[in-house]
Amino acid sequence: MRTRPSTFAAFATHIRRDALAFALLAGVGAIATPCAQAEDAAEATPLSIEVVNVTEPSGQLYVQVLPDEESFKNGGPAAAQLVVPVSSAPLRFELPPLPAGDYAVRLMQDLDGDGQLKTNMVGMPKEPWGVSNDAKGRFGPPSWKDARFEHPAAGALTITLQ
Repeated sequence: MRTRPSTFAAFATHIRRDALAFALLAGVGAIATPCAQAEDAAEATPLSIEVVNVTEPSGQLYVQVLPDEESFKNGGPAAAQLVVPVSSAPLRFELPPLPAGDYAVRLMQDLDGDGQLKTNMVGMPKEPWGVSNDAKGRFGPPSWKDARFEHPAAGALTITLQ
């Protein structure tokens, strides 16, 4: 039986591990990196995101677009990722064109510049984070099912930092 601390700790671990790749990008400002190539570039469309509830306009926002449940749960390869300096609220940005399909977005605001999501003793996040559809977890992190959206049908996404 999984408990809230272990599942949130796993969520934070995946974000930490993926933040290592983000940290390499962070030194050069906001960078969007498509991680998957569209088979037909004409069918790919950009993904617009607005992040609200930014209470501290500092640090960097690490954003990942994940293409499937396995990547979302276990930190697999992202379809796209982005590092955005946080200087105002709300934040608005656009990710590179993605092919039509199901995705989920997760993000974290790194306030202290260490490239990691800080957690408390039981694994609950101490720095702001968010997931597409503002999905909430029950006794753990949000599920793929709750965070999943259809691109481009979803239009622009709004994600609230927790």
